[in-house]
Amino acid sequence: MLQLNTGYSVPSRLITLLLLVGLMAGCSDETSKKETLVSDAKVSTTKISKAKVVENNVAKNKTAAVSQVALARPGSMFGAVAVVSAVAVEASEDKKLTSITVYKSPTCGCCSLWIDHLEKFGFVADAKNTQNLSTIKSKYLIPANHQSCHTGVVNDYVFEGHVPAPIMQKFLDENPTDAIGLTVPGMPAGSPGMDMSGRYAAYDVFVMKKGGKVEVYQHVTAEQSKTKKYY
Repeated sequence: MLQLNTGYSVPSRLITLLLLVGLMAGCSDETSKKETLVSDAKVSTTKISKAKVVENNVAKNKTAAVSQVALARPGSMFGAVAVVSAVAVEASEDKKLTSITVYKSPTCGCCSLWIDHLEKFGFVADAKNTQNLSTIKSKYLIPANHQSCHTGVVNDYVFEGHVPAPIMQKFLDENPTDAIGLTVPGMPAGSPGMDMSGRYAAYDVFVMKKGGKVEVYQHVTAEQSKTKKYY
């Protein structure tokens, strides 16, 4: 029994019980504080995550908006760049794709390989099988001693035999008014479509002029024939 100054006596058990209640209350307060801190931390983390999502969405929307403005306002700086880029791509595609009609024998394997070569360099070939190639060669005024196994036609120009595609492109870019086309007479080893055997020979690409004159347009070395690098 504990005697207090007030004159009242308090049982020891009651004092012990009060002390325990106080300790439990203190622990409860600490636990509550910890739970509050954890809860606050979770809220903060959630807010940060949401902020990042919003920031990313804003960035995406800004990019989309700039693109839309560029396309919707061709007069602006961005619009001008977009339009110029589109025109450049279109012009590039137009330059790369060149239609060519190729007259050949139905059974000519090297003619088909030459067409494959052309298509790798951006030509779009329309193969015409015929048993009467002599008529085609006469029509396009190809000299007898400069003929080959197939004849290609691009607009007003003719390409006889295994002419390399890059040399054809160079000729077409020059757009000569005094020439009817190019020819590689015969079937030189290593020329495009004739490189199956692994042998590579030097040969000449001739330009056929209007009036019947024929002269060397470009000499192809054996090394160029092998590497297919003509310039």
